[in-house]
Amino acid sequence: MLPIHPEQVDWRRGLGRGLRFAPAPLPDEFSERILVFMKEMGLRYGAIDAIVRPDGEIVFLEVNPQGTYLWLERELNIPITQAIAHSLVDGL
Repeated sequence: MLPIHPEQVDWRRGLGRGLRFAPAPLPDEFSERILVFMKEMGLRYGAIDAIVRPDGEIVFLEVNPQGTYLWLERELNIPITQAIAHSLVDGL
């Protein structure tokens, strides 16, 4: 049996130990299902938590209706705040 590393239990434990982040496209089917879920929940914004299983399947875990993202926006240099503002102004 392989040992379990702390970041395998909670990715935040890997911060400061070389854990890296990168943007990745989501499959259309997953994105569409998330949008339907958000609409049914009455949410205009939510930070989605998901995992990718070893077989490549993406598994939805939860949505945080007030989830934070600024640290990730800074890490990846992508305009998350701007995208959220536009979606709120334009409507989903």
